[in-house]
Amino acid sequence: SEVRSTLEKNGGNLGTPGSVSFMFAKKGILEFDATKTTEDKLMEILLDAGAEDIQNYDEVIEVSCEVADFDKCVKAAETAGIPAEKAELKMVPSTTVELDDAGGEKLMNLVEKLEELNDVKNVYTNAA
Repeated sequence: SEVRSTLEKNGGNLGTPGSVSFMFAKKGILEFDATKTTEDKLMEILLDAGAEDIQNYDEVIEVSCEVADFDKCVKAAETAGIPAEKAELKMVPSTTVELDDAGGEKLMNLVEKLEELNDVKNVYTNAA
């Protein structure tokens, strides 16, 4: 009831369970410090372990994989002496939506309020 109330007070509404699940895929996400490794080195190590995509965001290199390959990728990186700074299973949006400044601020306010609730473990969004 707290989640429903928080959503309604902030311009949202609660859908039925799974009503937007088609918009997300569960993926393994590993993040590496770009000052400690390179995209090429990670590609060399992790493609055989099941990595699907590698994105370089200057300070962080992000590797995504299927859930089934997550442990293999984490162990391959550790074995190579390049442990991930962060490794977790996440719901990744299949498409994203651009928000203007007002919409982005409203969304961030809602996400913060939802994350404060005891019953909420994770909040995922497809906002870019």
